[in-house]
Amino acid sequence: MKLPQKYDSSGRKKKSQETKLKLYNAAIKLFNRYGYENVSISQITNKVGVGKGTFYIHYQSKEAILVEQFEKIDSFYLERYNNSDKNNTAKVQLMEFLHTVAVLTQDVLKIDSVKVVYKSQINAPQNLKLLIDDKRLYFKIIQEIIELGQKSKEFRVDLSSKEITLIVTRFVRAIIYDWILHDGNYNLATDFDRSFNLYLNTIKN
Repeated sequence: MKLPQKYDSSGRKKKSQETKLKLYNAAIKLFNRYGYENVSISQITNKVGVGKGTFYIHYQSKEAILVEQFEKIDSFYLERYNNSDKNNTAKVQLMEFLHTVAVLTQDVLKIDSVKVVYKSQINAPQNLKLLIDDKRLYFKIIQEIIELGQKSKEFRVDLSSKEITLIVTRFVRAIIYDWILHDGNYNLATDFDRSFNLYLNTIKN
């Protein structure tokens, strides 16, 4: 069936996308200001000026916005990783990727937003503990680099790539958590590079 000539489906789609983006941005701002647990769907929709029905057209729940935030972060990681120099050693690739994580955390997400994410993850149900979800692209990228390092004899092989990925990602969370506890009063990227360079000895072959 053909649509009437005056029916502009692209216009409706664009408006729908704009509404979803407004809901997302409003939610993230409210999460950062009041804390994830303290923000209701009504507060989000009131901020945008739409009804709850509109919210549920775009998101099944408040948690879905948190999931989308992690998906956006992982998309950024994947883009940076895909554009990185694959001729570098696995050690250099891992250092560069984790440096990207530190820079994004410090300069893009910023301390207040990161505090909200970590706090919300403590009380989140197991299926929404995205900081430890090894199905995320973030974990898969690190594991891919570890596997390259094992093949090139740079990284130890007495542990599986999955086990080493678990060790590395725990280290990353620990450094970021320490940065949060210090209220972001030191340069995360600089300290991260120095600390991980020392930590590499635990996974080097």
